[in-house]
Amino acid sequence: MSNPRLIVGGAVIVLLLCYLVIAPLVLAGTYKDKALPAQNKIAEKVTVLGEQYKRPVFTKVDTTAAADKADLEATRKALNETRDQFNQQKGDLTGFVKLPLMGVNGKYAEAITASKDAKEWTTKTEQLLTSADADLAYFEKSTTLNAKFENLGQSLNPVSENDSPEAIAQKLDQFTAELDTALTEAKQIQPTESLKKSHETQVSLVEKFSTQLKQFSAAVRAGNADQAEAISVQLDATATEGQNATNQAIIDYARDSTVNKLIAELSVLDRKLEDGFKRL
Repeated sequence: MSNPRLIVGGAVIVLLLCYLVIAPLVLAGTYKDKALPAQNKIAEKVTVLGEQYKRPVFTKVDTTAAADKADLEATRKALNETRDQFNQQKGDLTGFVKLPLMGVNGKYAEAITASKDAKEWTTKTEQLLTSADADLAYFEKSTTLNAKFENLGQSLNPVSENDSPEAIAQKLDQFTAELDTALTEAKQIQPTESLKKSHETQVSLVEKFSTQLKQFSAAVRAGNADQAEAISVQLDATATEGQNATNQAIIDYARDSTVNKLIAELSVLDRKLEDGFKRL
């Protein structure tokens, strides 16, 4: 007659073996089967998104309004697709639950490490999506506003050699009023941290140009040719300074933008996560 205590003890040993040996392997394998393809799908979308931020609207000054619009629309589409893919697959990457005692199993321990890396990767991806959206919103607004700056004064009759000083001054005043309206809109745009410095610099230069233009108008109205000529030199210098600031802003964004930095960091984490999944 068998000893019931031995039977019970044997059953417990079998259960422990299932829990400590078989179950960890199954759980680690199941996590890998879900997480690896999920990470690959999201990473593909992130790669496409990163390529969008190399488009001319983000990297060049001499672009057209139509080209900028197309670039921004393509970037918005890529961003939305990346966010949708991320939201669909995120749970497969972060759904691993650490259970007690199973960490003694080598494969399960590797799964725990991989799941921690996956959580870091998803957090970094969320940061990228937030930063990319904020930067894109700024470029969308600023590009629309740039078109207004480029079209300033088109509704005004051009200055003629037959115009009196007062007539010329009135046209300058109307132009300055349009400039100040656009400037007010520019001040209402909230730049991201990586765009803040260049935005504030350019707004400051437009303010400077507006002030000089008002001084120029006053000199023309007063018939003070010498003063008007001196101010016109200042206006040319400010316009050149503004163009240089725009060029520098593009260079700074390509070098310092949070979006580009996060994409580079994700690339490193991609390799780390891929290596971790290979060990499962």
